[in-house]
Amino acid sequence: MVNDEHSLTINDCHSEVSATVRRILNQIKHTSDSFASTHKLQIENLNAFLAGAASNPQPILDALYCHPGVDIQTLLNTNSLKKFKKKISQVPPVITMTELESRKTSRIFQRGPNQEQKVPFYRYFDTATSPLSPLRPELIEQLTCADGSSPIEKSYFNRGHFEDQMTLYLGDLNLHWTDKFSQQHIFIANKFSSSYKLPFVPHTFTARTNIPSRILAVTYIGPIANSEFTALAKKLTLDELCSVLDEYNPANSREVLDGESVVTNKSLQVSEKISDTSTSVRLLNGIPGQPNSAISLLIVSLCEPLVLSPSPNYQWIFNCSETSVEVTWASNKFHLTPDSSMSVAPNIELKFQNQNLRSAIIACFSARAGDGDPFMHAKKILEHVGPEAISRIQHETNQWFD
Repeated sequence: MVNDEHSLTINDCHSEVSATVRRILNQIKHTSDSFASTHKLQIENLNAFLAGAASNPQPILDALYCHPGVDIQTLLNTNSLKKFKKKISQVPPVITMTELESRKTSRIFQRGPNQEQKVPFYRYFDTATSPLSPLRPELIEQLTCADGSSPIEKSYFNRGHFEDQMTLYLGDLNLHWTDKFSQQHIFIANKFSSSYKLPFVPHTFTARTNIPSRILAVTYIGPIANSEFTALAKKLTLDELCSVLDEYNPANSREVLDGESVVTNKSLQVSEKISDTSTSVRLLNGIPGQPNSAISLLIVSLCEPLVLSPSPNYQWIFNCSETSVEVTWASNKFHLTPDSSMSVAPNIELKFQNQNLRSAIIACFSARAGDGDPFMHAKKILEHVGPEAISRIQHETNQWFD
């Protein structure tokens, strides 16, 4: 049992804890196998817990309690919220993770049409994550190559997930996705290309060379996670919910609905050479209906520090260059080396100082929990992804891929 003022027990949890844990594993990008391996759990016991039939839930709850980025509030019943109030209030406003700490979380997932034909497909690395942030970031290395000229094996695709996703590409990669007619689409991405994807869109990524290439994939809690909307959605039948969405037509709705299920942005030429100025460049902005979701690149030169003003949004910072910078906030300091990261709460000013000749290039993702109209977002999902995705809004309990 965890050594803490309070431990999380099954009596602290609400009645739908098994379904909630299935969603949590999706959010932190773990399968039951990888989570069991990480925390040395018995896989049979974990699978039984996920099915609502575990005889010994305590080791699983202990693992969730201490796993970085897990918001235990989502597991608690009403009576237990006060019990864990102190733990929740002690979450630091800035959470950091070094490159070495991230490397220790490495896990490989395989894809393929059957067990005999599965191949190593992705290598995931955790990064700095706050349980209170809507952002769920991962560094992902693509281990499978495709030239991007033709459709790929269907089993390489995942099912899509409940969260929205923004992606920054750190090399020559492909984004593959399917529409509601099962037609495959491909975005040919280069270094510093970016994309946004609706919830539940089946998708995958491949490298275009034999050298493994990486992406920063940041899923985040979007409008459809609104508690009032999800409560209503669960009360209605699928047909009733689709009818409500069909009839929902507020002013300027077409501006949001006419956008694609996947929004892409071609690469930006960014130099790491000596520069006299530091600047911030917005890569992905203006996602329809979500004005606070964005990706920026912070370019920090030797000659001039860069100050990131306090933001009302949660932010996630990742050093995607080969140059280290020193980041300070209030009386705190963190050496942001290559591949290290930070999760930053709202209303914190950050100062980036570079002591190297080459400019540092820092990725900055931002989002606000529940930003946007949940009914409009669900209507867009219905139009672009289809009714099956709406049923998943009501009862999303499946793993994001096999």
